[in-house]
Amino acid sequence: MIEEINLASTNLSKSSKTAESDPLSQIVRVLNAHLGQLQQIDVGAEQLRQKVETAQKEVRGFGTFGGTSENGVEGFMRSLRR
Repeated sequence: MIEEINLASTNLSKSSKTAESDPLSQIVRVLNAHLGQLQQIDVGAEQLRQKVETAQKEVRGFGTFGGTSENGVEGFMRSLRR
């Protein structure tokens, strides 16, 4: 779709109007800029998703304190009493 708009813009800009005054060309430039930003956001969101997924796996890997069925706070308090 972007290519079609760019092609249409190129064809229209070859007419007597200059590219600067061509409304379609201006719209295409704005949309292309927005598309570039959205693609960067998408890449950043994917990187963040992977980091969150990795962190969740690490937290699950820790499991409970000392490998017992008690929660971390109880295990910590028990270790202080020893």
